[in-house]
Amino acid sequence: MADKKRIIISVVFLSAFFSFSSGFCLDNSPSPSTELTLNSAILTAFQNNKDIMMQEQQITIANANILGAKSVFLPQINLQGTYTYNEKVLSPNIFSGYQNDNLANLAFSESVYSGGANMANFNQAKLSLDVQQETLRAKKLDVEFDARRLYYGLLLAYETERIAKDALTQAIAHYEDVKQMYKYGTASRFDMLQSGVQVSLLEPDVVRASDEIDSLKAELNKLLARDVNY
Repeated sequence: MADKKRIIISVVFLSAFFSFSSGFCLDNSPSPSTELTLNSAILTAFQNNKDIMMQEQQITIANANILGAKSVFLPQINLQGTYTYNEKVLSPNIFSGYQNDNLANLAFSESVYSGGANMANFNQAKLSLDVQQETLRAKKLDVEFDARRLYYGLLLAYETERIAKDALTQAIAHYEDVKQMYKYGTASRFDMLQSGVQVSLLEPDVVRASDEIDSLKAELNKLLARDVNY
């Protein structure tokens, strides 16, 4: 019995390996289906994961903070201009025409010494960018792990279901043969009952395998944030 179990497990993993080599379809119908490979699953998960999207925005903000911290080391130039228009100017009851006032002001400044505050802010901005990048890398590793776990788990679930269905089909065929043999007196009632019990024992395996597939499909859809046609 132990040898039989080892053979079944080996067949499952070999089948999963060959299925992965060419990708597997999430659609069991004979019509054209959506083929999902491991790489495409990971890429889709990266693209649709909300945490990764938000973390990428944090990196953009961190880069902007570095630029702002770096700008204090550069010369600061301020340009100011004003223009005043008076429609008319009156002096003791006499109209003297129009008068316009223009003012331009250019200011130049540069920080000479800030006690190390500017450099500290710049270093802090760079450290913040490193933290955000490392956080993004960690989030991607978590998503990739979940994608691999669900992908291989679904492969294994499909193979488990197929093996369970094959075993049930064979048990049912054997039960029908034994019933015919019992009918003609070539098998005992005990043999018929025993084969019927074997069918009953294998039926829950098929149900469990189907439930496992449905559960893994739901998790994979949630991770990928997309609807996959089964």
